[in-house]
Amino acid sequence: MRHAPCRPDRAAALAVATVAVLALAACGSDDGEPKQGSRPVGGTSSSSASEASDPPSASAAGSTPEVRVLDTGAAPRRLLQLEVEDGHVETSTLRMTTTVSADVMSVPPITMPMEMPFTTTVTDVSGEQLTVESSYGAVSIPAGRGLDAASREQVLKAAGALEGVTIRTVLDRSARTVSSEVEGADGDGSQVVGRLLDDIASQSNNLSILFPEEEVGVGARWRADSTITIGGITFDMTSTFELTGLTDDGYTVGVSVRQEPRPGTVTGGEVVDGSTTVTGTSEGRDGLVGPSRGTSKGHGSVTMKVGGQRVTTTFDMTMRLTNR
Repeated sequence: MRHAPCRPDRAAALAVATVAVLALAACGSDDGEPKQGSRPVGGTSSSSASEASDPPSASAAGSTPEVRVLDTGAAPRRLLQLEVEDGHVETSTLRMTTTVSADVMSVPPITMPMEMPFTTTVTDVSGEQLTVESSYGAVSIPAGRGLDAASREQVLKAAGALEGVTIRTVLDRSARTVSSEVEGADGDGSQVVGRLLDDIASQSNNLSILFPEEEVGVGARWRADSTITIGGITFDMTSTFELTGLTDDGYTVGVSVRQEPRPGTVTGGEVVDGSTTVTGTSEGRDGLVGPSRGTSKGHGSVTMKVGGQRVTTTFDMTMRLTNR
């Protein structure tokens, strides 16, 4: 029995937070000076989103993760890999709350509760690879829970760029991405979607589970080290996984990820330092592409120089994913 959560599903998990940040950021003007009420977040700005000109991509440039087993765990052990039937369809709902704050111009923290549905379809299973399509639905934001009416409409408008967009991804049996492409992002919207998907690809690595190529049992631990490059920023990532539960038809995996940007100049400013830590748990069930249930909690901060001013932005996030 082979099964593993799929990277595109995890991408959807942080897509909502990224959309909200981009919609409310407005950080950086043509002269590089912060605007009144700006909220720089992670080196990403609304200006960089509008300036994106490359075709949308569903993956970020970077190194192939190197997976190393630290402990094979207790017997019985077995191989955990992705194996589902061609034509399989599953629907998921993501519920997320993100709080973002920046130490600039006394801007108060913003809390963003959101929900997003998405559908995953297995379109081909061939040998050691399979193709899946993940299609995003409409984001909803509960009224009166952290956002004023104007900000809520602004976020929903930005999030609308992703509705109907489909990411087609080829995966190997260990959930590593072989290739990916985007459909449904045309015209002016493709520029915004391209930028959003770059951010999604970056953040999805925080929750993706990569399986080792050897049999493991309860207590097994493995580590993946990699780098990714998004919008000119290179990130060093270390992900640690622990198999905490194993049954005849499922598994439970704990995930801990640390991601650090390398200092350097980017559009609109200069990255000084920062880090993001995400911890979570995924419960998988035989026959599903993504986890049947997942929860995570993340905290991060980044310090940038924008127009000669140092700005530190922090965020906290909780997420709950259900799948059937």
